[in-house]
Amino acid sequence: MATIDLDTIKYPSVNPSLILSVSDSPYTEEVHVNSTQHLYVERYALSKYLSADVPPGHPEHIRFHLFTHELILKEGDETLGFGLPGGPGTPEHPNGGNGGEIILSVEDAMIDKTKLNKFKLDVSGGSGFNPTRVPGNATGADGGNGGDAGHIQIWLGEDGQEPEEPVAKMFTLVNEIHGIVAKTAKSKEWKWPDGFKADATFLEKLAALVTLSTDSKVIAVYTLAWKTPDDALAMSLANFKTTLSEIHMLFKPKKVTVAANDRLGLLERSTIWRRGSYGKGARGDTTDGKNGTDGVKDGIVMAKWITANTTVNKKTCFAHPSQCQMLLDKANVLYFLGTSRSIATSKQILEALEKRLQFLGGPQDSIADKMIAIAYESAEDQLFIHKTPSPESNEQDADWKKAQNKEPAAVRQLRIIRDEASRLSRQIGSGFDFHGPDGDIIPNLSFQTYEDNLTRFIEHATKAESSYSEYQQAENDADRKHAALTSASDATAKRKDTNDYYYKNARATVDENATKIEYLDNPLAQSRKDLEGVVDTVQKLIKDAFSVSLKDAVGAIGQVLFTPGKLAPAMAGLQAMDLFEDASTKIENDLGEKLKKSYVIKKVKKITGPTLKGLFDEFSTTADGKVTLKEGDETKLVVAEEELDGLIDSIAQKLDGGDEVVKTAKAKFEKYISLVKERNIAVVQYNAALALMRKCEKDRSTIEVANEGISVQLNDLNTVNPQLVLFMKRLYTDALTDAQLMVNRAQKALNFEFLTDFNAFEKVSDYSSSHPTAGVLDAAQKDLSKEYLRLKNDHRPRQAFTGIKYPLDELDVGGLTASSKGNIRFMKTINCKTGDPFEGKADVRLTKVRFFAKGAKTDSNQLEITLTHDTTETIYDETGAGHRFSHPKLRVTFSHHTETCAVGDSDGTIGEAKEADGYMLVGPFTSWWIDIRVSNNAGLSGDITEAWFEFDGEARAVVAS
Repeated sequence: MATIDLDTIKYPSVNPSLILSVSDSPYTEEVHVNSTQHLYVERYALSKYLSADVPPGHPEHIRFHLFTHELILKEGDETLGFGLPGGPGTPEHPNGGNGGEIILSVEDAMIDKTKLNKFKLDVSGGSGFNPTRVPGNATGADGGNGGDAGHIQIWLGEDGQEPEEPVAKMFTLVNEIHGIVAKTAKSKEWKWPDGFKADATFLEKLAALVTLSTDSKVIAVYTLAWKTPDDALAMSLANFKTTLSEIHMLFKPKKVTVAANDRLGLLERSTIWRRGSYGKGARGDTTDGKNGTDGVKDGIVMAKWITANTTVNKKTCFAHPSQCQMLLDKANVLYFLGTSRSIATSKQILEALEKRLQFLGGPQDSIADKMIAIAYESAEDQLFIHKTPSPESNEQDADWKKAQNKEPAAVRQLRIIRDEASRLSRQIGSGFDFHGPDGDIIPNLSFQTYEDNLTRFIEHATKAESSYSEYQQAENDADRKHAALTSASDATAKRKDTNDYYYKNARATVDENATKIEYLDNPLAQSRKDLEGVVDTVQKLIKDAFSVSLKDAVGAIGQVLFTPGKLAPAMAGLQAMDLFEDASTKIENDLGEKLKKSYVIKKVKKITGPTLKGLFDEFSTTADGKVTLKEGDETKLVVAEEELDGLIDSIAQKLDGGDEVVKTAKAKFEKYISLVKERNIAVVQYNAALALMRKCEKDRSTIEVANEGISVQLNDLNTVNPQLVLFMKRLYTDALTDAQLMVNRAQKALNFEFLTDFNAFEKVSDYSSSHPTAGVLDAAQKDLSKEYLRLKNDHRPRQAFTGIKYPLDELDVGGLTASSKGNIRFMKTINCKTGDPFEGKADVRLTKVRFFAKGAKTDSNQLEITLTHDTTETIYDETGAGHRFSHPKLRVTFSHHTETCAVGDSDGTIGEAKEADGYMLVGPFTSWWIDIRVSNNAGLSGDITEAWFEFDGEARAVVAS
């Protein structure tokens, strides 16, 4: 089977006029053609001077447009460059050919300078034809006119990036404030700070600076210590000036380096742009022919820096939507591989892509009236990009008028790509794994179950690879092309159904977590109130130790988001996720109700090495004196969970060994912390599900566009469009994605079973393509199978246990009370700690879970209880190290006799020993939801006086330390 190059597309395949490439291998050409070519390639290698004459009399304007990130010039002394000069006139076409148009755009300014001294770009006009004398002709033939000089545009990336608006504004403000200070300082009467408190302009600028300092883009550069203008005025003048100097230095716009500037000059001087010389008339026997005229030199030679402001106002298409989509695909697959190197490369690609598309402006900006928008609309045929519909003119139709100000289809497509790149970049920065329909969720099935299906998925991907190759070779075979397109149409329909399924599941997760957060409001409020009401002696005990009262400590801890330490350094990536700013009004649940945005994380501030006093200070200086997770537009303080647990443990230790009052306070404190942790998990999962929904929305748009394109092609098989190549490629890569996800699930199942962190793609960390091949996935499958056998041989089977009793304390039993509807709903978090019933056991997995509520009565003398194992749990290995996992909720039914507490009709089976049913076994250390409903327990009554869990399962022995 022919090798498929997923990273390069040429259209048409013979004498291509459009070339797109995202390959790490530089694109190179051996010959230059005298027909129009548009190249959008990430790397271009030039080894010779490529030139082709534009024939005289050629009816079209010949263009050579090269847009690349990196231009690599061959070592040596020979001349390099590009030429599209006009050819000399001929007897058939006496006028010299016109010079063509060359656009050279290179984002990486650091081109090898030594080679630029012998670099040239030539668009000179061709010379006019010089006819020779023909004896016997009375009048000599006229000389041809010289060809016109062509056009050259040179674009070079700046060594640095234009500052975004908030960053630029900070620089402006600090200059203005410094100017006021310097001017006032000349007065003999002035004093600091009193001399400035009456200066309204100074105070206005200072207040604007403080306000702007809270912008996420500013915080990414510098964190200003001033919370109010008064904080600035409370400083010494020397310190105030020092702060202004720091801001000035950090926010000063980056200038192009001298080295880069020199390169732009060398490129500009490399241009050859001459008019064609006239041809001389031939001598005649009686009258000589007339001389021609020189060509015109009214074209342009332009050398500019690539910046948002310059590019948006030029009629040049600096980015091709299809090539940008290929780059986004490449970033996605590198992210999926999950190695440190591949993720870092993915982030670099995404950042470069965002920078390339900076001319689009912000999400709410429109460039419909800019020159670049006109360029895209006029180049739709040349670049084979989506055409912008042209509705019939109707001055009375408001929608028609609105459409006139709409951006071209290609620009809108670039916006979608830029937004997705930005979202994926923040997603990587957040440290959370949202890849695939399951996000970071561990699947329920066992490794063996997935392994049995992997072969089938990879075989399907291999067949799809073969089909794609067949399509590529069927360019001139209508029957083969029709068969391939029909297959593509069927597959696209299946992809739509699958995407809708994932979307529905993600939406259910959003609803479920929103309900959970709302449910926790009242228990949290009550728990916090109970803690705030503890006696003064306990409050003082904590304040003496931590300089913060227990009440204030509780308030501060309740405001943070926390995450495992390995994710904490990247948590600032959640900053301003804005997941649904542009789509929230469209998303509804099954009842037609708009989804809540009140729990969307908008802004976070990372706290490293937290102290209780430090947390409280952050918490107390927000706009309204507090931060709550319910307020989506407020700041969230982010702390590594391990660090927060250290603070919590330090408080708990201070409450150890006291009298009954102190012991009661400790129990209330631990109850409050368990509720806070549950809410934290729900908020984070809520946001992860929103991200998945957003991804499905974007995929839905892509699928619709693909289906439309396939339909158009089926109606006209002769239509040429590289978009179809991308559609067919998408069909193949979708099959690869399905196989990828199956590998990913098997890998997660393996890691959950053996509490390891194996990555089957580690060996391909250098892989760099817009998609993996079936061969890469097959190799990953083999490595997974080998690792499973190795781990299985290294671990003895877990040993069975039965009847482990986990009692609820008096405080928890008091929470088992009926609601106004008579139902009982309660959440209990089971943590691993010294002295618990599971002490001495590791890698604990459950087969049965039971819950007994002594004192409850029903008409049937049986109490039916629904027990829900929540989505996040921690499993501890033989050394005591905790491994956190998330997975779908598991619900089981258990019943017991109310009088004897003997097991009733349902025995709470949550898993089969040795995973005999193909499902993995979960553990006990999670939050358990206890639901006792009147609908299942007629005549429910009585006061619950004692309650406990009982567990059966498997475990390993703890290794002695």
